[in-house]
Amino acid sequence: MGLLKLAGHHGVEAVLAERLDMLLEAGELPDVKQFRDEFAPRQTLCPEMVVQIPPSQSMTNYSIGLLHERPRS
Repeated sequence: MGLLKLAGHHGVEAVLAERLDMLLEAGELPDVKQFRDEFAPRQTLCPEMVVQIPPSQSMTNYSIGLLHERPRS
């Protein structure tokens, strides 16, 4: 069950099938933990971002400026 879940949830069906065929031809049984370590997605770090939000008054002035701007010809 563990191998089916790994293959289906992580999109590694074809690669996992090849590996299983090789193991079975060699007379070996699969090690679910080893396959999980090899094929499961890795945790990645997200980049840190700093967002500076301007004071609400400056946004209001910007919005008002957009409303009164005339279309360019």
